[in-house]
Amino acid sequence: GDFLTTTIEPIGFELADFGMSLNLTKNLAGENEVEFNWNAKCLTYNFYEKSNFELSLILEDLDVCSQPVADTILFDLTVDLPPNHDPVITTGLGDRPAFATIGTKLEFNVNVKDADSDNINLRAFAPDFNMEDLGLVFNDVSGVGEINSLFSWELDCEKLGIDKSETYNIYFVADDEDDCKFPNTDTLKVVVNVIVPYNNKPEFDLYPDYELTVNEPFSLDIIASDRDNDFISVDLLEGVAVPPSPSFSFGRVSGEGQVTSTLEWTPECSLLDEGFASKKYNVFFLVWDGRCPIQKYDTMSIIFEIKELEVDYDTFLPANILLSDMVFRLYGKASLIVASPLISMCSMC
Repeated sequence: GDFLTTTIEPIGFELADFGMSLNLTKNLAGENEVEFNWNAKCLTYNFYEKSNFELSLILEDLDVCSQPVADTILFDLTVDLPPNHDPVITTGLGDRPAFATIGTKLEFNVNVKDADSDNINLRAFAPDFNMEDLGLVFNDVSGVGEINSLFSWELDCEKLGIDKSETYNIYFVADDEDDCKFPNTDTLKVVVNVIVPYNNKPEFDLYPDYELTVNEPFSLDIIASDRDNDFISVDLLEGVAVPPSPSFSFGRVSGEGQVTSTLEWTPECSLLDEGFASKKYNVFFLVWDGRCPIQKYDTMSIIFEIKELEVDYDTFLPANILLSDMVFRLYGKASLIVASPLISMCSMC
């Protein structure tokens, strides 16, 4: 007929942290009754990290000599959580690697399915670079059972700032929320191989050297093309002197694939050398493309020899005679003017 006491000892945890308690319901001489309560609601208590529990229930008597005698029962308790499958991520790429060329756009769908029809969340991140800075677009989404989001990347050369092919790692993460709000996660890594294509340089058409005559108009179409069909520009090579002629004209022209700029020139006598001898001028041209990140160019030079117009007066001897007669009448004496067969037009100016 001794009085009894009942205690509970959890092993490695606190009862209150997991909704457990022990309440005394009857305490008579020789009789002790307790009630073990466990609120195993997973929305209230975190059973995600711990779902198995061991505890001891100890019953002791208190005799008049205070010599306790105890009996112990060991309980092994486990929370039976509802089944929860991991969400599964797939992309429109399938099992193919992703390749993209600078200046193009890469797009593919990212899909998540959850067999339990739980609420799921999808997001993307890149540990090695800032997605927004490089132009990657992906909207985080949430939904029930199945969700989709479009990945898009405009591969802008200026933003990428690379001069050779590189790889970029992008991670897509999906997690679900089941009845107990325990997340199951799936992660998919997508490696994007960004290709910097070879850039062929633009080229000029072939041109010979030219002989130009003073005071005679001259024009020449300077044509350049690019086999990559890049945006190209043609101009005179900067920093190199051009002929000191007010009539010399050549302007910059830009376009895609092929461009033409016309050189126009009516050489003046001042371009001749001493004694009105012919003189050569070297004109340099430049063509360049707008390809990023590696710009290519080509140069070309054409030699123009400026010559004086030489007129053959052998067929105009009567004119010499008239000139002599005019001199006689003016100065009262006769003189013989002998005309050279070739007379310089500039020397007569």
